[in-house]
Amino acid sequence: MTKNLIFIFILLSGIFDLVKAKPSQYQAPKLIGTQQGLSSTKVSCIIQDKEGFVWIGTEDGLNKFDGFRFSIYKRKDGDFSSLSHNNVKSVYCDSEGTLWVGTMMGLQYYNRVKNNFINVFLGQSIEMMLRSSFLWIFEDSQKNLWFSLYNIGVLKYSLTTKKSVLYKSLPDGGKLSSKAIRHIMEDRDGNIWFTSFDNGITIYDPGKDIFHYYNTENSDLPTNAILKVCQASNGNIVVTTLGTGVYIFNQMTKSFMKTNLGVSAFATESMKDGTVLIGTEGEGLFYIDNSGKNVLRHPAISPLKNEINGSKMHCFLEDANGDLWIGMYNDGICLLPKEPKGFINYKRSYDNSNSLSYGQITGITTDNNGDIWFATDGGGLNFFNKSTGKYTYYKHHPADPKSIPDDAVVAVIKDSKGTIWAGTYIGGLCRFDKASGGFNVYQYSENENSIPDNYVRCILEDGKNNLWLGTDGGGISYFNTSTETFTNYSSTKNRGLVSDNVTCMFLQDENTLWIGTHSGICRLDIPSGKFTSYEKGTSVNNLTIYSINKDNSGNIWIGTTSGLYKYNAQRNTFANYGLSGRFSNIVIDGIVSYKDQLWLSTNEGIICYLPKSEEIKYFLNNNDLGGTYFIRSSCYISPENEIFFGAGDGSYAFYPEKLDIRELSPKVYITDLEIFNEPIIVGKPYKGHTILNKALPYTNEIKLQYSDNSFTLHFSSPEIKYQSSVYYMCYLEGVDKQWFSSPDAQQSVTYNNLPPGKYTFHVYASNIPEEQGKNITTLSIEIFPPLWLTWWAKLGYILILVLIIATIMWISYIRMRDKNELKMERLRAKEQEELSRNKMQFFTNISHEFRTPLTLIIAPLEEMQQSEPDKERSHIMKMMLRNANRLLRLINQILDLRKAENNKIEIEVHPINLVLFIQDFIGIFSDVLHRKQISLSLDYNSKDIIIWYDPDLLEKCLYNLLSNALKYTGEGGKIHISISKQPDNDIILSIQDNGTGINQDEQPYLFDRFYQGQYSKGSGTGIGLHLVKTIVELHHGSIEVQSEPDSGSSFILHILGGKDHFDPEDCNEQPWQPSDSEKDLSGIEEEIAETIPVKNEPERKDKPLILLVEDEIDMRMYIRHELVDRYIIDEVNNGREALNRLETLQPDLIITDVMMPEMDGIEFTRIIKENIETCHIPVILLTANNEVEQRLEGLETGADSYIVKPFRTDYLRIRIKKLLETRQKMREKFTRMLNLEAQEVDVVNADDAFLQNSISYIRDNISESTLSVEDMAKHLSISRTNLHRRIKTLTGQSPVELIKTIRMKQAAYLLEKGSLTISEVAYEVGYNSLSYFSSSFNSYWGVPPSAYTKNSEQKSK
Repeated sequence: MTKNLIFIFILLSGIFDLVKAKPSQYQAPKLIGTQQGLSSTKVSCIIQDKEGFVWIGTEDGLNKFDGFRFSIYKRKDGDFSSLSHNNVKSVYCDSEGTLWVGTMMGLQYYNRVKNNFINVFLGQSIEMMLRSSFLWIFEDSQKNLWFSLYNIGVLKYSLTTKKSVLYKSLPDGGKLSSKAIRHIMEDRDGNIWFTSFDNGITIYDPGKDIFHYYNTENSDLPTNAILKVCQASNGNIVVTTLGTGVYIFNQMTKSFMKTNLGVSAFATESMKDGTVLIGTEGEGLFYIDNSGKNVLRHPAISPLKNEINGSKMHCFLEDANGDLWIGMYNDGICLLPKEPKGFINYKRSYDNSNSLSYGQITGITTDNNGDIWFATDGGGLNFFNKSTGKYTYYKHHPADPKSIPDDAVVAVIKDSKGTIWAGTYIGGLCRFDKASGGFNVYQYSENENSIPDNYVRCILEDGKNNLWLGTDGGGISYFNTSTETFTNYSSTKNRGLVSDNVTCMFLQDENTLWIGTHSGICRLDIPSGKFTSYEKGTSVNNLTIYSINKDNSGNIWIGTTSGLYKYNAQRNTFANYGLSGRFSNIVIDGIVSYKDQLWLSTNEGIICYLPKSEEIKYFLNNNDLGGTYFIRSSCYISPENEIFFGAGDGSYAFYPEKLDIRELSPKVYITDLEIFNEPIIVGKPYKGHTILNKALPYTNEIKLQYSDNSFTLHFSSPEIKYQSSVYYMCYLEGVDKQWFSSPDAQQSVTYNNLPPGKYTFHVYASNIPEEQGKNITTLSIEIFPPLWLTWWAKLGYILILVLIIATIMWISYIRMRDKNELKMERLRAKEQEELSRNKMQFFTNISHEFRTPLTLIIAPLEEMQQSEPDKERSHIMKMMLRNANRLLRLINQILDLRKAENNKIEIEVHPINLVLFIQDFIGIFSDVLHRKQISLSLDYNSKDIIIWYDPDLLEKCLYNLLSNALKYTGEGGKIHISISKQPDNDIILSIQDNGTGINQDEQPYLFDRFYQGQYSKGSGTGIGLHLVKTIVELHHGSIEVQSEPDSGSSFILHILGGKDHFDPEDCNEQPWQPSDSEKDLSGIEEEIAETIPVKNEPERKDKPLILLVEDEIDMRMYIRHELVDRYIIDEVNNGREALNRLETLQPDLIITDVMMPEMDGIEFTRIIKENIETCHIPVILLTANNEVEQRLEGLETGADSYIVKPFRTDYLRIRIKKLLETRQKMREKFTRMLNLEAQEVDVVNADDAFLQNSISYIRDNISESTLSVEDMAKHLSISRTNLHRRIKTLTGQSPVELIKTIRMKQAAYLLEKGSLTISEVAYEVGYNSLSYFSSSFNSYWGVPPSAYTKNSEQKSK
């Protein structure tokens, strides 16, 4: 009997629990995947630790969620403090707060202080623990941890004794039914349940140490593939299987009962509300109903949510706030936020017919039974029976005249008689007839006693059971419910009614009605019918009024599009009141007065405001209400003090007394530190030093270098239920002047460029912005000064400052001195400018004076040349005439330049056929082109290219450009002239050569006056191109150059087409004819000079050879003409060619000009005088520069003579003769040096040194019979050929003869001394054969050695 009573009691208790079990109400599901920061969507486990952090294990790392962001932990190669494997199978937080992590390869626990992971072995084999996959972790009520090791068994570890026991499977000698345990659970009796894939369920009774087994063989269990088990509130065990569905194990009958859910379910969990959740594979979320037998679909997830229902739900977590986390394999996490505690959400469900018919709730009221009426903006009028939980919909039916006239219901009230009245969008006013279930309708008609407009926005009842109606477009109306007549008030007939578009009304008392409109607010004095407006001079002018109410003190409050306002009765004005910070200008949608509180629905959320203390007591953000938004003027408080706020997706209702409106002050964790956006890792060095030795929640102080003075601190409070409703208030002591709110949706703060010093960072979280939290987290921060701000650096600064002051004083002195010098310099510059002008004027005057003598020279000379019968003299006169014309041309250029500077060049432009002009002009260069074998080509795109130009000036331009091209283009080169007429009639004339080219850095100065770049090698005057540019610009054109070194140059003239750019008086319509241009050939004299005939005399081979180096042909021909009768003349054009010629030529004398292209005479002389093979050759320098410095430079390079042009030819002949005689005397001197005894010789030049070295080498090696010319040349570092030439030049002997001479003189010297025999003397001077020595001695001295010895003895006696 007792057992039966116990059984009945337990059964009734279970039934009672199931009856209570109703699924919690959740907000719309939120999907969390890799885009939200999750490391992988393959979620295997979820747990929440004691600090509130949510840990999520995936196949690619472990994730920690702090309520705002994810931190990801992964395995790092070589870092043994990281995860042992990225595939996390299980995670669990035990009763002591330790977080255990089971991976595919090993077990670890999380070190919170170091923010890393430590491998654990729990007294077992290290190899087994490191290589095992830990599928499940669980702690029982006895503080034992149970670890499921795949393919091994289960490990029990006692947190109390720190000892472990390994339970193996039956085949391995253990007691478990399988060695692949998937899930572990403890029931209310303390029994431990183990599920397996392959062998059913094992139940372990720790008290009796007994194992029980349930499988397909010993029970009615349909399969051995058991996934999860969970104990329901009635004590029965919910069993999920693979493939066969969900079963309920009855603890009393020990039997398994099949449910209506027949699919695989990988997850099951008992919730706090008493329900049991079941997560399926591809079928969605379910829960067990009150009977404990059937499994129903959970209403939190709509069947239409295929992306959630079609996933594999593998794990659940109901966190501390009641939110539900669903881990989905391949699809991440589905988060179901629980509706805020105390709030009821009446909402529309698209898959549930018993819900609101429409989402937008525009009005709410309750009837006498406490049932709720909802006005919807499109779904008609909804009636909710709180007793049955059923909805009734009243919608418009066109065929039913008693139906509601419009589905867009915008207002609803219950009058004092219990009658329901509704205002519609276009259907007017209607009254619900409870008896018939129909509506009596009052609509606008032409009758003046009808309602003024069918859009009834608001309805109020006065004390007489009559109604005040506010319409949107027709003003207000007073409806007498007894007579059913309307008294209308419009703005056109009632001054003071600010608008006919009424948004809300409030009846302050029987005499005062407040009316809110889109254009402000007004007040009606009901007895007098007079309106008072507040349009001008008030803060509510032109604001839209959404709600009007009064507090328990009688103060009127209005909610507007720009904040909350209070009416001041004494001043008859309104003021923005009470709300501060982010709430000062928010939209107030509704106001409900309750006791000493004002409850506000806003665009930010729900606010509880205390008017007396002017503070916010409670705030709940819209995001924490499922992201809803509230409808304007939609608010209501029931007689039972239940407050309703209409929203866009339903209505939220709550009892203020049941809400926990205390201040929230949760613990805030400083989670991360970033320096210049780079995260700082615990224990890892940053720029050579470690900043964090512990995780930030366990760190009291951080020390930063000066270079790290810009940083970001991240913080969060994971235990906060309503994250969006909480403010994080920050304050950095030493920087901030007051507390400030962290930016929304950021939860971090950044400080940039902080100066050195000590700071303290404070942060707290609170749902009330004005009230400082009680749980403040602090972090001390010290920033070290840089080297330049240390004390010794400051001392150095003082010293530097003193030095700077002294320097400033010195600089001031220098500046004053420089200022005075600048004045003097400007004065000198002015004087120099004046002097330059005077010089130029003088030079111009002299040039004018030169023209007359030159004319008197040129004219007679032309006559003499033409009448001279002697051909040689005629050619000389022709050369004289050519150079006189050249001088005249240079003078003319100077005069033209002077005219250009004074803007006195007068032009007379003619129409010129440019192609014919150039063809005619280039003919004068034919001889030059032929002589230098230069190819000149001309191309054009039209034969008739007419330009307007001054012919004389055009010829000067072309002459300068073509003569330059000829001058700098070598033999065999090319010159190309291109003429192109452009579409705009402008002409492009290009003269291009492949000569030496011009450096890029010289090109900008090419057209400057007197500029001579390196390319000119000092030749020319620097006038020609400047004159060309001047002429081109006089004709309104332009010129440019394009050139590369060693690739040639291109001069491009841009000539404007037509004559419109010239003054009419400068234009001459007569076309140019070839006869108009008188060709002046004087400018190319150096190119077309003719060779002066030389008398045909037989050339004597004994005449001295002279190398003539001169770039001007006339000068070269003239010197040759004057010297050819006495000397052999070899000619070259410049120093470079002369060096090449000296490789095969050994001249007796060199005559060279100084100014030459490619290599000048100074450089040429220096090179040959520094070369041992050529330094003995005399050099005569010819130059036009008579400056002392120039003469010294020439002589310093080793030149033997310096002759200034112009010079007399007889002087040149004498200098040549004297230099050759001096060279002959030197030869005789060197011959005398070959005496019998060694002697000191004064070395005065390179020739002396060379000969002295040669003689010394022969004497040092005179006894060597193998002494040869080759050895001698090698010793002297000279070729055999050049050795022969130079010895011959200096001594008149060949090297072989010189060696023989020295040997014979040495032999005679030794014989005269008489100390050696003839044979010994022969060997001393290098002869191995005595007979050969005797014959050589006899040949040189004329007597044999024996006779020479006798004669010497007789002489000495």
